[in-house]
Amino acid sequence: MTKGVTDARLGRREREKLAHRREILKAAERVFAEKGFDLATVEEIAKAAEFSVGAIYKFFDNKEALRGEALDSIAEEFLAAFQEVVAGAGDPLDAIIAVVELRLRQAEEHGAFFRRIMDSKPGSQAAPDQAIPPSCRKRYEVYLKDLAGLFARTIAAGEARKGDPVYMALALEGAINAYWAYWGRKGVSLSMAEQIEIVRRNCLEMVLQKKGK
Repeated sequence: MTKGVTDARLGRREREKLAHRREILKAAERVFAEKGFDLATVEEIAKAAEFSVGAIYKFFDNKEALRGEALDSIAEEFLAAFQEVVAGAGDPLDAIIAVVELRLRQAEEHGAFFRRIMDSKPGSQAAPDQAIPPSCRKRYEVYLKDLAGLFARTIAAGEARKGDPVYMALALEGAINAYWAYWGRKGVSLSMAEQIEIVRRNCLEMVLQKKGK
């Protein structure tokens, strides 16, 4: 069920609350991306969202809850888009390429926020092992399982060399994360087409059969 369908089934007041919640989470992401978790304040998030501080606390208990739910909102949105790609896939290899683009666009949109969370020093309130909520980890496991399923279908179709589809999925995911982190550190600016081609040429071609793909 898509988020739009879910929203349509809610009453007006519930839809307004949901919209306000999303606005606050978007503002929290922007503030965390700019200042980092430790330096950001609820007051700054309230100002960015154009809500009162009291209104923020009606939706979220504290700053940690804002961070966790912002991460989970991104993960939920990505998983829904990923599952749409899988459901509509004809050729599994084409679906994998579409997933590469989806992941790269996610990094492009939310990269500054992710980088602030993952670059935090041990002992910080934003330490990565404390920042990622269990719900995000569960969504990620679903994603990896279904991505491995796409690789299994690619192998069965004769478009990829025989191998363990789980490790193929992990290799692709690791490559995307590594490229994204490198580009961010080096300030490399590439078009989406260039990013996709780099991942395809340097990661996917290692497992693909030579069939003009």
